Amino acid sequence: MGKALSRGDTSGRSYRVADLLASSRSGGGSSASGDGREGRTQPAFTRQAARGALVLAAVEAVEAGDDAELAELGIDLSQLDGLSGMALYLELSALILGPSSHPDDQAVAEAVLATLASGQTGSTLAARIGQFVSALAWQLAKVQLSARKDIRARADGAVKAFETKVKNWIRARVNQVADVLTSKSPQNVADYASGLAARACKEFVEGTS
Repeated sequence: MGKALSRGDTSGRSYRVADLLASSRSGGGSSASGDGREGRTQPAFTRQAARGALVLAAVEAVEAGDDAELAELGIDLSQLDGLSGMALYLELSALILGPSSHPDDQAVAEAVLATLASGQTGSTLAARIGQFVSALAWQLAKVQLSARKDIRARADGAVKAFETKVKNWIRARVNQVADVLTSKSPQNVADYASGLAARACKEFVEGTS
């Protein structure tokens, strides 16, 4: 599983926030995914983590009324007038991630919304990012596992038990490599998520070798 998640860069590199936003979409070879990746190249797990973490940063900025941070993410607070709860989360996800035109984009969006809908109020941003990275890893692993004949052949109860085991395994390894988020600026949030995803990938590989 770790090898499947470690496509492309696994060093936890720093991605420019402007290149991670849906608004970075341009002509001349970029995919319609809105993440600035070229052609048909699949994005690294670290890049996906950085993109999704920006949605979590936006939610926190809205909660704090931080116009400056939202502006860095290309969002005007007036765009969100009257929105709250899941409606707010969906709008922020759409503004930052863009349309889910690729299965990997869908995985990011689903992992973000699962994290925000979990109801864990009072969680720190770092904890939310850790929860999101775990959820994203599961979304991507689920695609890989669904292709395995031995998994498909199991009874529903056995499959659910196996899913729970894998989710707990992923969460434990992400928590094991979690660090301190020193700043909530969009760039630092993206770097933190990328670094956490890279360290988690190494744990995934070692744990399955």
